[in-house]
Amino acid sequence: MSTEIDFPRGGSTKLQSSLQTDLKKANKEKRGLKRNSSNIQDPSKDPNGPVDNDNEEYATAFRQNMSVELLAQNMRGLAFVKFIGDIEVILECVDGIRLVLPADKISRIFNNQMSTTKANLNNIFHKGQALAFTVVNEKSGNKPNSNCIVSICPYEINNYLIPSSLLQNTVLNGIVSSIEEKGAIIDLGFSSSSVKGFVQAEHLPPYLQLDKLFIGQVALFSVRERPNKETRVIKLTGFVGLDVLDGSDDFDQKQLMPGTIIQVTPEKNVLNGLFASIKNGQKVYIRKVHLPPRLRLDAPQVLKPFRACVVCVQPNSSVLVLNAHPDIIALSKLEKRLLPENIKVGSSNTGIVYYIDKMQNLYFNLVEDDDAIQNLITAKCLRINIENFEDDKYKIGSEHKFRIIGYSPMERLLNVSMKKSDMKQTVFSIENVVPCAVLNGTIKSIRDTGIIIEFGDGFTGFVCAMHVLDKPVDKWQSRFKKGQKLRCRVLFIDSASNRIMLTSKPSLVKKPGNEKFITTFDKNLEGAVSTGVIIKHLEGGSLLIAFFNRITGMGIMRPNELIGLPEAATKIGCCIKVRVQSVDPKRSQMILEQPIHAIGIGVKKQKNTTTNSQKITTNTKLAKPFRIYNAEVIGPWPYGGTSSATTAELLIPGGSVGRLHVSELNNLDEYGEGSCPMQQFLERNTGKMINIKVLSVSKRKAFPVKGKRLLEERRKSDRIVECTARCDKLQESRRKLSILNYRSVFKPGNVVAVFIVSKSSNTTNNVFAEINPDFSAIISRENIKINSKLDHQNSAISVDDLFDSGELRFGKVIGVNKTNRGRIVVSELVDASNCVLAEESVLSNDVIMSEYDNDSTDESDDNTLNEECDEDEPVEEEENDSGEGSGSAQEFEQILLTNPNSISHWSSYIQFMARKSTSKKNYILGKEVVERALQTIAFESDNDLSKIWRSYLYLEVLLGNEKSLKECFKRACAATEPLKTHKYLIDLLKKQPNAEGREMEIRGYFESLIKKSNEIEPWFAFAKHLLQQNDSNQILQLLRRAIQCTDKRKHLQLIKGFARLEAQYGDVERSKTMQELIKNYKEVGKQIDIQSLERALGVRIEQN
Repeated sequence: MSTEIDFPRGGSTKLQSSLQTDLKKANKEKRGLKRNSSNIQDPSKDPNGPVDNDNEEYATAFRQNMSVELLAQNMRGLAFVKFIGDIEVILECVDGIRLVLPADKISRIFNNQMSTTKANLNNIFHKGQALAFTVVNEKSGNKPNSNCIVSICPYEINNYLIPSSLLQNTVLNGIVSSIEEKGAIIDLGFSSSSVKGFVQAEHLPPYLQLDKLFIGQVALFSVRERPNKETRVIKLTGFVGLDVLDGSDDFDQKQLMPGTIIQVTPEKNVLNGLFASIKNGQKVYIRKVHLPPRLRLDAPQVLKPFRACVVCVQPNSSVLVLNAHPDIIALSKLEKRLLPENIKVGSSNTGIVYYIDKMQNLYFNLVEDDDAIQNLITAKCLRINIENFEDDKYKIGSEHKFRIIGYSPMERLLNVSMKKSDMKQTVFSIENVVPCAVLNGTIKSIRDTGIIIEFGDGFTGFVCAMHVLDKPVDKWQSRFKKGQKLRCRVLFIDSASNRIMLTSKPSLVKKPGNEKFITTFDKNLEGAVSTGVIIKHLEGGSLLIAFFNRITGMGIMRPNELIGLPEAATKIGCCIKVRVQSVDPKRSQMILEQPIHAIGIGVKKQKNTTTNSQKITTNTKLAKPFRIYNAEVIGPWPYGGTSSATTAELLIPGGSVGRLHVSELNNLDEYGEGSCPMQQFLERNTGKMINIKVLSVSKRKAFPVKGKRLLEERRKSDRIVECTARCDKLQESRRKLSILNYRSVFKPGNVVAVFIVSKSSNTTNNVFAEINPDFSAIISRENIKINSKLDHQNSAISVDDLFDSGELRFGKVIGVNKTNRGRIVVSELVDASNCVLAEESVLSNDVIMSEYDNDSTDESDDNTLNEECDEDEPVEEEENDSGEGSGSAQEFEQILLTNPNSISHWSSYIQFMARKSTSKKNYILGKEVVERALQTIAFESDNDLSKIWRSYLYLEVLLGNEKSLKECFKRACAATEPLKTHKYLIDLLKKQPNAEGREMEIRGYFESLIKKSNEIEPWFAFAKHLLQQNDSNQILQLLRRAIQCTDKRKHLQLIKGFARLEAQYGDVERSKTMQELIKNYKEVGKQIDIQSLERALGVRIEQN
């Protein structure tokens, strides 16, 4: 039997007088003030203003009702599993807010195991299960009905936590990384530590037993013992909600994770809730709807401290929402969030009114049978769901019958209705929906694809455009309006998306008379008459007709059987009445006889079928040149003209089709040689919105005929929009195509980035690549073999095997040839490590491309890796520009007094201190300047913060020691993007005069880099460094580790990259052997392992 926590009662004079004071002030308030006098908080209303004018100590407490608009990125919260689909999970958090959890946002380990695991989402999630989440994609303003995208991956929720800072009974998400005999190893997602958790089998709740766990599964765990700095394994338990957070020490808000139980001390009662304080002195506000039901009307009797659960928190802000409901505190008990058997959404129940608020909303206690299990569920009926409200009829203590239309698990509150229409309808949830059921709903929104219908409390269905009317109409939206009542029938239930598909066709909704509804392949249906919808025209004039529950039948019609029907009657989407000829249930086949009657179509309507081809572009609002849009990334470019491996398709608001070439990606210099930038870009951004600028809108003559037809069929347009995502072009204010267009000036000797296209485009003598949509490159196969040190007489090695589609390489321009087909740059591949690509610079109205000087002797460019260059150049170059003319520290101080947020002046000041002298005093003064900068500057972007930390690293490299450098580097990684910080520091150390003496230090940072990254480019960078140091033994050990630490699908690409590096910097024979191994395994289709690699190389690769 479930029992409620016994909260202490009493008669505190202080608290009672506080409540009386609030009552008096509430009665004296004017009408315009936002104060709700209800004793029960209404979740649909906004919160009140301050408590009292003289109570400023509670001004910092968060009192707002949580809404979708308040869910910002980095918000942490607690949610319960509402629905489990095939590719996503629907969660519900405080105030009934629905959240979407895609399958790829569960955990990193689950993503890696997705192709091999036998588990599906129904195996690793349970209805009512509690999980912590963080918002990763806020609700789009362009899609008012969209839900927030969230993640439950601990690497995103717990990324700012340090293991030693965890307190006993802290609750946090964990990933099941390994299942052992006595328990499971849990990955807690600490980005800066390798500390893991372990939970014993006896400390797991029933739904998380060892035999039910799967690798990659995420669940809530509680810390059993507080870890220290030496702890490597944290003891966990799956029974969450039993104990409160360790109160022996003070804690800050960053240590409050969703699901953590804390002890609160009540301080002040108000009409809508309770003010309290927690251990660290922070003031919190608990709404009465989040208090136990028995205390909501008896809040003055709450005297002693009680327990509450953290349900929503945002670090570094005042957002902190608590819930003290006993059913919510018991997080490890799933049944506490589910409805009992005698209470279901859509069922009819009886309740007794125990409270009526100011808005005449009724609150009920449920009338239960004597043998029913007692629960803490209450009900609420809004005034709009009550017809003919009478004070005498609806008074406290009166008993009424109502229909349950919704349920909020976080508040344990039923939403009910007493409308006659709702009392007659029994369908208010997907669990009790059946095909052909009649639903009366309200139009929530009208879209081009159909209508969203709302029933009850948040229960929706969808009517596609085909099923809106009996006959297809171009402007059907004008016949409906938002808020209109609409009668529908259920077509089918889409279990994958938890969606109910409806039809509002009058011929299908009305009572059929002697007709029958077809919902199954039943033999008894032979000879029956029914109405269906034409969904396809088959060969020979037959029709494919659909009925309810996705049942389809084939109407085998001869031409003479369609005589008498107008041409418009056989259009797709038209209703037609047919007779069932035969049914084969085993084969799920149904044969239909000739049409009896075409519904809703007359012969006079036939002239409405002519000029669809003239309306190809009428629905598309073309984008304007030189404007910035927020476009959706659709996927690879399918229309031709450029390769799909180098181009992405964008959908711009208004319907325009955008083309984004890989040469127009932002921060292209971050991608290393041999990588595939467009492939990585699409993996990260497909389905997401990015900022782009329109370069031009035109009809592309270079498109193949198939591409043009496909463009017209898919997008109803014959024009495309050329786009760029480069920040420098987005920020360019001049609206001239000569400035923003693709690069068009190439001179012999220039080094340019080229992107290899598919092998099918290559010829026997040349390999083709793209520079931009206007220029392509022809690379001689002989030059490739010579530059790669490959024996061109060895036919066993193919040049095509050296490249992947979309791979980034660097070519030296030999000449430019302008032909009728387009402009072609003839080039040869060069070593990217010996060159630095100059960026485009805008001077006057022309785009000037700087040339590459192969004989340059500038020491700062000798060892620069193009793939390691960040968007900010190394600090040495910055200091020469910004530090020039700064004579003393006093001048810097005067400048910073007038402009304290100047990033460039702070960076110059730090570099000035580093260059001034090598004395310890100067080093200490420089560190003080850095700390002042970090505390003074109001950083507007991560780029600004990164510049200060880079200047700090520059100071430590020149004047600090190894220990102080490591401490500074650790702080920089925590404050900025770790991978970029690693690359910058490695590049900085390699350029120092004492780089040889710091070789072990450089390798240590390389080791840290490959541990932090899941990509293969850091392995290539480390391998290149080892080859340049002539360390052949370490390169083989590194290759072994790379194969063991990366996915099998990346092994071929990994060995191909090592082979290319060996050919350029190492052993050419070893490179040939690797290429032959790759070719052999491609032919047989096997995976490469360590043993096959050792056999091919003829050596045993020792493991470190």
